[in-house]
Amino acid sequence: MKFVAIYLSCAVCFLVTGCTFFMPKTTARVVARPYVKPVLAALEAYHKSYNQYPKTLDELRSEYPKALEGLESKYDGTLFQKVEGRYVDWTIDYKQETPQSYLLGFQRGPCDAAYRNGKLLWSDSNPMR
Repeated sequence: MKFVAIYLSCAVCFLVTGCTFFMPKTTARVVARPYVKPVLAALEAYHKSYNQYPKTLDELRSEYPKALEGLESKYDGTLFQKVEGRYVDWTIDYKQETPQSYLLGFQRGPCDAAYRNGKLLWSDSNPMR
């Protein structure tokens, strides 16, 4: 009976942490998706309307406030969300490379992802951070 409890404990631990350790790119991509999806959609809508991408996310916010609702800005244009006003929960970085190209970064806990023009460029999860 003791061995069954130990085995089940190990199995549960593996299931909870296994994805982060054994599939870090997939974990980061899955974590980022719900956060970046509305921002990517707003960027594409902005591009369709103006035939260029915005220079900053604050410029995008003025056109599509719903997509960036609840996010605060830092001095360098990084957007972030605070949890109960205390600490940063996750961030989105944006850089217009050219009027027709941008780079969007996402970071939450150990998960990082980068997108260029709406396409996933890379993703990674480092649980040891």
